[in-house]
Amino acid sequence: MLPPDVEVVDGGTLGYRLLPIVTDCVHLIVIDTIKVNDTPGSIYRFTREEMEMHLPPPTSAHEVEFFDVLVKAELMGAAPETVFLCIVPEKYGTMNIEMTSLMKDRFHAMKELLLSELANKEITTVMSVDA
Repeated sequence: MLPPDVEVVDGGTLGYRLLPIVTDCVHLIVIDTIKVNDTPGSIYRFTREEMEMHLPPPTSAHEVEFFDVLVKAELMGAAPETVFLCIVPEKYGTMNIEMTSLMKDRFHAMKELLLSELANKEITTVMSVDA
């Protein structure tokens, strides 16, 4: 269980509708997949600055990526401290919402990394989330 001042949001396709959520927080932890040339299931932790090095170039002025939301928050002077916890998936571009067996196997490691990040922010949790 998370404390009342911690909010979990599935930001998937919200685009700029995430802006008030992002600008209203002090610490932001983003959990996502990352497309890098590494073994599927590899887990990374990046600061916002480190994550910038792994972003693809923009594809269109009409597509809003999450990093665009962070840039907008920064321009507003309201960007929170941000950490990215990322995992390399087995396949990219699939619309299957089921976790593969590899992702299920790596779930515990990602959960532990998240709990460590929360502890670093002195946020105590009682987690009972299992894959």
